[in-house]
Amino acid sequence: MAAASTRDDDVPGGDTREPSAPVYRTLQEKLNHLFASVCPPGEEREYTHQEIAELAKAAGHSISASYVNALRIHPNKKPTIEPLKAIAAAFRIPVAYFFDDAVAADIEENLALVAAMDRPEVRTFVTAVAELSPETLHEIGRMIRQARESEIRAFASAMAELSPESLDAIGQMMEQARKLQRLPHDT
Repeated sequence: MAAASTRDDDVPGGDTREPSAPVYRTLQEKLNHLFASVCPPGEEREYTHQEIAELAKAAGHSISASYVNALRIHPNKKPTIEPLKAIAAAFRIPVAYFFDDAVAADIEENLALVAAMDRPEVRTFVTAVAELSPETLHEIGRMIRQARESEIRAFASAMAELSPESLDAIGQMMEQARKLQRLPHDT
């Protein structure tokens, strides 16, 4: 699943970010990120611990729902490789996700793409696009970039109309979200 990161010159309208940097997070944080990022197909909710245990079993591994829960809520829990293989199989990712921060960064970069592909309308669109000529793909990429820039301009315009108090409140909410997600502060 950890496909190579795409660059703007690879896919028209594609990702222009630099290749992934290591994420350096704990096992618990990586597990919670997986649960928050990967939803059951066609649903907008986290997998339950029981569903992960069942998916692992279907992939030939064994782990209990209660052990999955324990790994998520006890930061000092140090599992053996077998439970991690089971969880990795359930989420269809390599077990290296839990040990190699560069692999984790690459996988996390692609989780949104994988989740999007679970949506039927996205699969239909991608299937249709795959049959188009390179010239048409380039033109579609240009239109996507243009639409994205238009949305950014509209957002910036709306933000400019907010009062200083509203902007401060938004800043406080963003800071609280960063703390909850343990993200770095803006500089």
